[in-house]
Amino acid sequence: MLSLLISQFLIYALAWSVGAALLREERRAVLWWASYCLLQALGLDWMIRYAPPDGTIAPAAAVVMLAGYACADLGIDAFVHGRVRRAGLWVGAGLAGLLWQWAGVSGGWSAARLGIGYNLCVAALLALPLVVLGPALRREFRFWGWLALAPGGLMCLFALLRTGVLILHPEDVLHAAAPGVLEALLQSTLWAAGAFNIAFLGLVLGRLVRQLHSRLDTDPLTGLISRAGLERRLAEAWAASLRHETPLTLAFIDIDDFKTINDTGGHALGDRAIQAVGRALHQQARETDAVGRWGGDEFLILMPQTSTAAAEAAVHRLRRQVRGCRLSGLLAERSLELSIGLATRSEQDRDMLALVRRADAAMYRCKQARKAGADPDGRVKA
Repeated sequence: MLSLLISQFLIYALAWSVGAALLREERRAVLWWASYCLLQALGLDWMIRYAPPDGTIAPAAAVVMLAGYACADLGIDAFVHGRVRRAGLWVGAGLAGLLWQWAGVSGGWSAARLGIGYNLCVAALLALPLVVLGPALRREFRFWGWLALAPGGLMCLFALLRTGVLILHPEDVLHAAAPGVLEALLQSTLWAAGAFNIAFLGLVLGRLVRQLHSRLDTDPLTGLISRAGLERRLAEAWAASLRHETPLTLAFIDIDDFKTINDTGGHALGDRAIQAVGRALHQQARETDAVGRWGGDEFLILMPQTSTAAAEAAVHRLRRQVRGCRLSGLLAERSLELSIGLATRSEQDRDMLALVRRADAAMYRCKQARKAGADPDGRVKA
């Protein structure tokens, strides 16, 4: 059983080491977890190889295993925050156990007293992540965040139970190290360690998948929602509007004379114009709005539960802000101007794309009216 447990920890350490080479964004956490697995394997080996006859854990093994638990905590901290923010807490808990062992060995303490100190420090190192880091994991991963810490919580309970036994029956130290009891302890460690590593591997993969979806939904030039992301949000908003019979308004936006901007200052200046409009859209949008780049110099604002009148007021504020944007390299301090088409869901819209087409057509009519000087406000309702 012991050789199986040591082999398991070594395999986990190798897997996390490979992960550290591949997962740049999670490398700090993964390296700490690899260290945890290596130290646990080494500590278990020393625990049996140098086991004293009085049933205590060899001091060297205790030192290494406490350091391993501290590394696991450092890894969870780095995973939650992107860096270790509470190193003093984890290292301090580990050092408390090391000092207890050193004082006990130097002072000739009983086996029970040494075991009590060791198990209390193990329990602290396993419980602290639940208290300090559990809420942050819950916010990011909901139920799965707590589930990942559950193996540590169970191991904490085992450590507290061992502590209680040593306090109430200090003479049972040798009995606690009997082959049957030791094998049961090793089996629980085997399952808990496997659950811990698998759970956090799942959290790492879950975060990577979420980041991938986020990048697919984000326009790289503006940081706004991409077209694919807009289409998904539009489908959700369309279904909600039909189900609850609430208004749904789209604003289709186009930068006026964008070709002239590109011809005058090149594509770099055109990109800056798109970015300036993107920033203005982001600043003016409400929390309930979905703002994204539809393509080229076209943008879309999805406004759930918003009437046409309310949408008109919103785009009027947007146009005033965009007019304040000046681009160096453009002749005569020319400001950016927008043509905006508004469309609110009606019975004539068979699907969400019909609503988009109406907003697009309204934007085109607005652009033509602005060129003719008949629509200075730059918005047309569909």
